[in-house]
Amino acid sequence: MGTLKLFDIKNYIDEYKIDTFVETGTYLGDSLDYATQFNFDELYSIELLDIFFLKCVERFKSRKNIHLIKNNSIDGLESLLNNISQKKCLFWLDAHLPDFYDKSFDSHYTKNENLFIPLKEEIKIIKKIKNIENDIFIIDDLRIYEKGNFQHGNWDGYLKNENSVYGTKFIDDLLNTTHTIDKDYRHEGYIICKPIKK
Repeated sequence: MGTLKLFDIKNYIDEYKIDTFVETGTYLGDSLDYATQFNFDELYSIELLDIFFLKCVERFKSRKNIHLIKNNSIDGLESLLNNISQKKCLFWLDAHLPDFYDKSFDSHYTKNENLFIPLKEEIKIIKKIKNIENDIFIIDDLRIYEKGNFQHGNWDGYLKNENSVYGTKFIDDLLNTTHTIDKDYRHEGYIICKPIKK
């Protein structure tokens, strides 16, 4: 689980005129809470698991500009983005389902890579629905996709090329015409995609 606190959100908002925050994977709401410190008009967070969703509904019940969505990230993004397609967004994307390391997930998810490790599908649906050339993407858990000099070490279960999503080439393929793509090896690793300046 990454942390948004490593990133200079105010600078992104100011430089790219970002007005909307979109998160996949609310978990306990700590990154969402951090995002509330900045000048976003609206904040949206999608969470699959009842236990985390309900905790965050209680935690943020007094915040009228926070919108919590109970859904998987693919369906949640699709319904959400149709309503905010004209907004300039900072997307904080979780690269995997909660409890990725736990074998107890329902087989409906563990056997469906697009749900269990949804990052590729998340980016594809975002790109399909809205013009992304002014949006920022911060993606956590880079070490799921590759080995590297990660602050918290490599993860032995990183995805190998065995009929699975492998490496980060898919991110480059989807975003390299509109964004610069950088990697950050703090914690479990991050990918930061910022709009190419015209």
